[in-house]
Amino acid sequence: MLKGTASPSQKLDVRGAVRFGDTISDVADGGRPLIYASDGSGAHTGHALVIQARDGAGSEIDFVTGTTPTTRMTIDSSGNVLVGGTSAEAATSTTLYQTGQIVSRVDSTYAGEFRRDTDDGDIVTFRKDGTTVGSIGTYSTDLTIGTTDIGVRFDDNASAYIPWNVGTNASTDATIDLGASSVQYKDLYLSGGAYLGGTAAANLLDDYEEGTWTPSIVGTTGSAGTHALSSSGEANNYTKIGNRVYFQMSRYVTNKGSYTGKTTVTGLPFTNDGSTTTVTLSKFPATDYPDTQMITAEVKAASSEIRFYDGARADLGNDWADLETGYYLNVAGTYLTDS
Repeated sequence: MLKGTASPSQKLDVRGAVRFGDTISDVADGGRPLIYASDGSGAHTGHALVIQARDGAGSEIDFVTGTTPTTRMTIDSSGNVLVGGTSAEAATSTTLYQTGQIVSRVDSTYAGEFRRDTDDGDIVTFRKDGTTVGSIGTYSTDLTIGTTDIGVRFDDNASAYIPWNVGTNASTDATIDLGASSVQYKDLYLSGGAYLGGTAAANLLDDYEEGTWTPSIVGTTGSAGTHALSSSGEANNYTKIGNRVYFQMSRYVTNKGSYTGKTTVTGLPFTNDGSTTTVTLSKFPATDYPDTQMITAEVKAASSEIRFYDGARADLGNDWADLETGYYLNVAGTYLTDS
């Protein structure tokens, strides 16, 4: 029998540091740290082995290794497990709180790793009250995240976000909405286009633009006069949707100038694609609205000009002489562009 006292009460009795006992009553030992076997009674019923720190201040349990003894793990007096540190959430340490939280703190590297071998599927699942509410997993070499049939796959080969069913770990087509009628996203910023209603080239909307343009009213020869935005008209606006431009103009001639020849409006916001497009223009004097003339006009092919004409197509061009100071010119139309 090994003895730590002249009158040992146990088969092995080392007083002061380690004590093995077979009854709970044997461990009431003046607050010394103890290791003992439970006898199935008292506070530790059902535990085969109990490690108990001394009572009072400094009641942590430390695990020490190394030729220069260094604390590697501590169970503090609150029951938290501290790995790599001696206080909760210390630098470069992991804290397992007795309430269930885990905090991993590192410097200049990743704070956790979850690894799944052999096949695809969930790597981490998330549950609320025992019910799975989402997961993070893998498909091939890609990351997946979501809940049941609503998810996304981050496809780095295609540089695309793929709609994903994390329940089946497979792609899903035309089943997931972005937002809803009462919960909407705000702005969408795209450097390319949007395929609407299909995936063919005809479904691609690659441009939308709104703005204003500055028209000039000129003749064939001579010098310019002045004209201004009509006080009763709309601004000189345009809207470009894809390759189609919708535009309008409302001008008031304040000074006719000395131009002669045919009347032309220049300065359309985009160059015509090469096809001639007919538009409608009205011309009328400020003091005699009944003299309003509806003049057929066209956007000249491969240009940014509007030309006027009267009567037959052969009479292309409305004489500058027919335009006077105090006249209004209103025009609206649409044309195609390659811009």
